[in-house]
Amino acid sequence: VSVRFCYLFFLFFFFALSTTVYPKWIKIMVLTILIPVIFVHNFGFNKTIKSQYKIVQSIVKASRFIPENAVVLPLNFSKNWLAGNYDNYLGIDKPMVILHNYEASTGYFPVHWNREKMPNTLLGNQNSIPKCLDWIGEKAHASYVIDYVFILVDYIDEELKCKETIENIVRQNYELIYSDAYCHLYTKKL
Repeated sequence: VSVRFCYLFFLFFFFALSTTVYPKWIKIMVLTILIPVIFVHNFGFNKTIKSQYKIVQSIVKASRFIPENAVVLPLNFSKNWLAGNYDNYLGIDKPMVILHNYEASTGYFPVHWNREKMPNTLLGNQNSIPKCLDWIGEKAHASYVIDYVFILVDYIDEELKCKETIENIVRQNYELIYSDAYCHLYTKKL
């Protein structure tokens, strides 16, 4: 939040600049520099948006295999910092429990997990979710096996902690029902 307050400086700075009268040659010089810079920036921005749109389309396709009110554990094995919240697109058109909430996990926001009522979520037949995922669960409450595991694999980070452990658990307890270049979706074995 404090970083966002810094943007107020720029807002007022540009407002102050816009109310000042400048000679015509300065205006022309600034415009001849600014217009090409804006076009180059927008070209790069549009290229990034198009590549990210492909990932989002893939996630929406995967969501078609998940029924309403399912419990989904999304795992992001991606180096792509833009994809941090893309797993929320799984629930864009139907209700489901997505066990990822950046705001509730960081403590920076007024949203927090209700730890007193949180069930003990299990990954397959494991006693608990491996600690390396930093997932919270209350063992005092009833256990619930996660229905679906969604893995975002765009630009796989081979150095991700416990990636192999998680993949082994998923392969043992879940079966692959959707896969493409960007993601894999698994459902629990019957």
